[in-house]
Amino acid sequence: MQRMYSESRLPFSSWIVPDPRNPVRSEKPEVPPPVYARDPDFGFDLSPILSDKLAGLSLTPTNIAPNLHKSLSALTSLDKGQCDALIFALSQEFCLIQGPHGTGKSYLGVQLMRVLVSNKARANLGPIVVVCYTNHALDQFLEHLVDQGMDKVIRIGSKSSSEAMEGKNLRAIAREADKTGGENYTLGTCHSSREEMEKNLQKKFGALQALNRRYWGGFDHHLRRMYPGIHAQFSGKDAEGLITQEKVPDRFKRWVQESTKGNTQIHSVGRLQDIIEKAKRNVWSLSDNDRKTLMNHLMQEIRERIIDGILDDFREDDAFAKQIRDVYDEVDRRILADADVIGVTTSGLARRISVLRHIESRVVICEEAGEVLEAHMLSALIPSVQHLIQIGDHQQLRPQIVNHKLSMESHSGDLYQLDRSQFERMALGESGLPAFPTSQLNVQSRMRPEVSTLIRNTLYERLVDSDTVKNLPNVVGMGKNVFWLDHENQEDAADQESRGRSKSNKWEVAMTHALVRHIVRQGVYSSKDIAVLTPYGHEDTTPNGTGHALLQKKAMTKLLRIATVDNFQGEEAKVIIISLVRSNMDNKVGFLKTSNRINVLLSRAKHGMYLIGNSKTYANVSMWSNVLGMLRMTDSIGHKFSLHCDCHQETDAMVATPEDFEILSPQGGCRKQCDHKCHSDALHKAFKCPLPCPRLFHPCEHDCPKLCGEPCGLCMTAVHDIQLPCGHIKAKVPCHESQSPEKVKCHVLVKRAVPSCGHVAKVPCFVDVSCKTFRCGEPCQQILSCGHKCPGTCYNCASQLQKEAGPKKTMHQKCKVICGRKYGSCHHTCPRTCHGGEGCGVCHAKCEVRCAHSKCPKKCYKACPPCVERCTWQCEHQGQCALPCAAPCNRLPCSNRCTKPLRCGHQCPGLCGERCPEGYCQICSDKGDARVDMLEFKSYSEIGLDESPIVVLGCGHFFTAEALDGHISMHDAYRTGQTGEYIALSRSSSLSQFIPRGPDCQSPIQQYVTQRYNRVINQAVLDETSKRFMEMVANLARKISRFNAEASHKEQPVRKLHDATAKAMRAAGIDSQMEGISIGYHIPNLSPDQRIVTGGNMKFLKLHYTLMNNLLQLAKTHRHVAATEAVNDARKLLGSTESFIGDPVSESFPAMIVEVKLYYAEIALLLRTHRGVPGMETETAAYGAKATEYLQEAERLCGKGFKDADELLKAARELLKLLDEKWYEEVTSKELEAIKLAMVSGRGGISTHSGHWYNCENGHPVSLAIHLSLRSGHD
Repeated sequence: MQRMYSESRLPFSSWIVPDPRNPVRSEKPEVPPPVYARDPDFGFDLSPILSDKLAGLSLTPTNIAPNLHKSLSALTSLDKGQCDALIFALSQEFCLIQGPHGTGKSYLGVQLMRVLVSNKARANLGPIVVVCYTNHALDQFLEHLVDQGMDKVIRIGSKSSSEAMEGKNLRAIAREADKTGGENYTLGTCHSSREEMEKNLQKKFGALQALNRRYWGGFDHHLRRMYPGIHAQFSGKDAEGLITQEKVPDRFKRWVQESTKGNTQIHSVGRLQDIIEKAKRNVWSLSDNDRKTLMNHLMQEIRERIIDGILDDFREDDAFAKQIRDVYDEVDRRILADADVIGVTTSGLARRISVLRHIESRVVICEEAGEVLEAHMLSALIPSVQHLIQIGDHQQLRPQIVNHKLSMESHSGDLYQLDRSQFERMALGESGLPAFPTSQLNVQSRMRPEVSTLIRNTLYERLVDSDTVKNLPNVVGMGKNVFWLDHENQEDAADQESRGRSKSNKWEVAMTHALVRHIVRQGVYSSKDIAVLTPYGHEDTTPNGTGHALLQKKAMTKLLRIATVDNFQGEEAKVIIISLVRSNMDNKVGFLKTSNRINVLLSRAKHGMYLIGNSKTYANVSMWSNVLGMLRMTDSIGHKFSLHCDCHQETDAMVATPEDFEILSPQGGCRKQCDHKCHSDALHKAFKCPLPCPRLFHPCEHDCPKLCGEPCGLCMTAVHDIQLPCGHIKAKVPCHESQSPEKVKCHVLVKRAVPSCGHVAKVPCFVDVSCKTFRCGEPCQQILSCGHKCPGTCYNCASQLQKEAGPKKTMHQKCKVICGRKYGSCHHTCPRTCHGGEGCGVCHAKCEVRCAHSKCPKKCYKACPPCVERCTWQCEHQGQCALPCAAPCNRLPCSNRCTKPLRCGHQCPGLCGERCPEGYCQICSDKGDARVDMLEFKSYSEIGLDESPIVVLGCGHFFTAEALDGHISMHDAYRTGQTGEYIALSRSSSLSQFIPRGPDCQSPIQQYVTQRYNRVINQAVLDETSKRFMEMVANLARKISRFNAEASHKEQPVRKLHDATAKAMRAAGIDSQMEGISIGYHIPNLSPDQRIVTGGNMKFLKLHYTLMNNLLQLAKTHRHVAATEAVNDARKLLGSTESFIGDPVSESFPAMIVEVKLYYAEIALLLRTHRGVPGMETETAAYGAKATEYLQEAERLCGKGFKDADELLKAARELLKLLDEKWYEEVTSKELEAIKLAMVSGRGGISTHSGHWYNCENGHPVSLAIHLSLRSGHD
């Protein structure tokens, strides 16, 4: 966030953190429209929210119509305050909308979303991000959007309880989303690596545990590597140097047992070193204390080494985990970028901010903004945001923080104010800054006037009641709709568990329970209609006759909601019962001293609200004092509730204690006689009879085990050993099933032949295998065309009849085996599922080409950019390679052993100039049994490193340099002397050679691990890069061809006009008059179609020219390349250039004509080097003459003047000069050998010294030497 602010990338920073020197907020600020809406011609189309879609109403943020709010109010269901707020939100880039209780904040937010989504494409808004504080609020808001027909809604986060959002969850959508081949490859390799790493970690943790048991296996490798002298004493010789028959583990165990007798002492480093030196001489001579000291030291060293390895594995695992997260984040990014709406909670946004930053969203809407921490709000302001709309109410609950001392409710927290939202800070203003402009909704449609008056006269002066709340029904069973039951029963003393902030009041709990039971007994209110609120979470769960324990009787907890004030914001209920809890001599009210909580508490009820509390305790709080005053004015406070019997209207009862309810209002009514047999009719609706059911099942006469109020259902009494019609015995059957044995399913497994296919299936006895719906699960044995076995079953592969009497047609399942075929231009294998004869496509894995300077960042199928830094391969014997890093090295390999020491202190076993392979010491490591010589099959411990140093490959395998040189065929890259040493470079021109692989695992040998083979490897890498480039060029050529064909087809109408015009002119008999005049001059300028086609043809020629230039050069320098094929391709290209030059349409593009003529001349020059190809001796002269003619024409065209004419003229003159010069072709070494042979042999093999003679085309005898001199003279 600091970086975004310092780099001026924090959106709206001038409003959020204004510069004190900048007067932007010194007065009432004028907030401009969003950046995307500042164009004077831009306007929001409001038709999605209008009742008349054809009204054509729009909102131009830069010029708002004076009567727009009136028109909007008339054409929508929005009230005046909501219309003003909607206009306010769309015309300001930073907007605050305050919505008191029941004023329709969410409804306004939905209408805003409908407008923004409908204008999303035109304004390039990207996905619109909706942020809410709670999951419940987010679900509700997104459900409203879906109900309005918005399908492309994505919800981030898994804590949704909404069924409507199940198919909109990002996790569920991403699970089904397709991934690219490269992504699948990355996931596969990373998961495999992590699984392998998990196995290694298990081994290392096992080694740590085994270390405490002090087994020989845990010390063997460490002693061999670090203390070979000590190791040798345990490996088979006693103290006198005699070979012993005692096994090594037993000897070590005996030594360890003696070491446990000593006392652990702390020794200095010098003393410890003396013990080690003594042990190297004779480990058995150590005292018990020294043995224990040495053992502890060894265990500490081994433990540190294992722990270091574990930490390295953890770091590597973190890297793999990050790669996996990156893949899933990219999949999520693609899904989110395609959405219209993204819903996320503030905590979810903080977790997924790295993905959301790449969505390019322009609009963020925050619901419940008054409850959002400012830090969370700032995190939502990704750099691309241009429009922020915050909807909330800063006079309701503030954001929640863990440390109360840092909140505004605490005296010490006033300095920090961490629970102050950005909405509150800006809406109220702060020192030196005025309040930010805020639009307030003022029409509430929730509370009856008796309830809304309590907050209107204390907090919201402008709040008015809508007509819908003025005639709400009275609360059934109560004398008043709003009432405070005043009492003086003291709150409970704090126990040890609740000595903190939680409080309880048993008398209020009992009174609340009695009141709830009375209202429920009216039979009018459902489970969503009644809520009990309390300021303390401990209140509703107090044991021993309070809270849930009381309300659980007769399933009453299912008929209402119990919540704290903080957890009920945004909720509502028809009847709210409030237990205020606090009642004490000190008049401490606790949480309910702040106006924010009082505001929420008094604004949840729709039809009625009942408060139970001590008025004296709360009277010392200003807002409570005002509320009590208003209640006294309407006689709505007292020591007794007034109960009203709905059946006997004339009867009322006054109750002051929980016991009064049962006496004066039994079963929710009054004390008059009721005509019903057991409970009142209302009570039947609310409760289930708890007495045992007296009914019997028929015809079995078993007793019903359920309660009276529950339906009896079927008799589930167990009946044993029932014989079924199939002959099997069912051990245990419910009674109602035993009455019809033929309907009981027999689950005994039997073998039956399936008529439709003939397979014998093992199925439960009740299964009918002859039924059409039976699915035979026998695995399909068919071998697919790809060679793999069909993964389907008999049923899956079986076909439907083509006709009633026709043969069956089998439709086998798709092969699910991973393809695994190697790509043609790399060593990777295809990660797709088997695709038969279809091509594997290109490799999307990450390129593995790297060097000491950099790593190729591209995908494998793309050509790598070669590294041009200086090669780092050097040593004191052979010097340094002088070529760039990516070129085949031009220095000789050094076969001397490296003289540097490893960390263990022993001499490096590798080659001079290579990296020293730590962990491969012949003396210390445990790799002595590894096979390093592939010819003599010698192990590592059997070779002499001075004569045969080793080379360690990137895969971890290692071999002698001599063996690996032969495997890689180094003799093709270097010339060797009589003793096998490398004495000179050999010219290697292999173009098809692949990167060499290791002998054992076949992993590619990486040039950044060992540089010895870079002459071979770099040549192969360059060859592969050339192949990839040629494949890319071929793909590009195909695209250009398709483009030309498409453009040519679309250009047909213009071509028809051209031909029709020419035909009409000839028909008019004016050919003679127009002779020598191009018809094109009398036709209008070229159409865009013709320009496109000509440009496409030009690109096609340029591409083929580039490819042909490289191919002819290769054919010249690499003799194995088929020159004949290259020359034939060049002939075709020259024909294409002649066609382009001769096209009349091309005459309108002189620059293109000149460029193509230059291409012709360059190819003609290159063909002179291939006169050995049949037919080219005479063709090159013709091509040269034609090229000269074209170049002379190009000179004249350049004189007319057009863009880049000077550069093209210079190039034409250079080519003319080259065509006029004599040509000499270098004679290869093989040709020189042939010449020498010819010079000493005559006709018929007779030895002469006058040269070889042969007959020319005219039959004359000619000497080879003379012929060569004549050729060079003519040329």
